[in-house]
Amino acid sequence: MLVKRLQGIREHQLLDHLKPLFKRSMAPLDEADAWISSVAEGALGKPLSRFTDRDEEVLKEQLSLLYRELVNLAELQRVEVDPDEAPAMRLNITTSAKGSRTETIEYPVKKKAQVEKLVKELKERLKGDSAVSRAALAWLLNEELDKA
Repeated sequence: MLVKRLQGIREHQLLDHLKPLFKRSMAPLDEADAWISSVAEGALGKPLSRFTDRDEEVLKEQLSLLYRELVNLAELQRVEVDPDEAPAMRLNITTSAKGSRTETIEYPVKKKAQVEKLVKELKERLKGDSAVSRAALAWLLNEELDKA
């Protein structure tokens, strides 16, 4: 199932820290132990035989983070036709009222001029206290996503 979720990833576009794990995850190893050892080494950069008890916990956390990032990139690459001209963005928003949700936002190429104008205006308005700016943008984004 994991391999199927990651199949859409264009390896050449991966960030360097994800490439070793991606390659090892996609490798067709028949033995489960060999595959696990290979993936563990890809995640932490050292062979399973040199792991300590502490490394086991670090491995669990690291694999969770890296695979979440790989799955997010796979989802983005499914909707991105041209990442340079029409990039997409994947956001996870968690609120106590609505829990967690993940949204994919595509850049509306046909409305590029409008987007650029609004971004410029917002940047001008958001000069000053970065904590206030970030909070305002987060609440505005959450409200806009509720409308969708």
